[in-house]
Amino acid sequence: MNLQQLAMDSLFIMRRLGEMLPPEEHTHRAFIYHLHTQGKATVDIFVNEAIEIAHNGGMMRQDGTPRTTGGIFFRLTHKAGWERQSQRIKRRLAR
Repeated sequence: MNLQQLAMDSLFIMRRLGEMLPPEEHTHRAFIYHLHTQGKATVDIFVNEAIEIAHNGGMMRQDGTPRTTGGIFFRLTHKAGWERQSQRIKRRLAR
């Protein structure tokens, strides 16, 4: 999948999650990265789960404020280990 398609898919996903458009650059890059490394089908599973959690009462941050649906998505990916995986890849690339 080319970068333009990844960018378009990430905007579509962000719209589904109710994220701000135009997106903040780091958020847009994170969605593109997840699409590239995990694939659209896997990302869609996490998007659907985040939307379901948001509709069923949501998820709170440590400070007690509610997470956005996009925040729920990133929390789920973090729990699944995607961030640790990406950190290992970034360290390898930096060598």
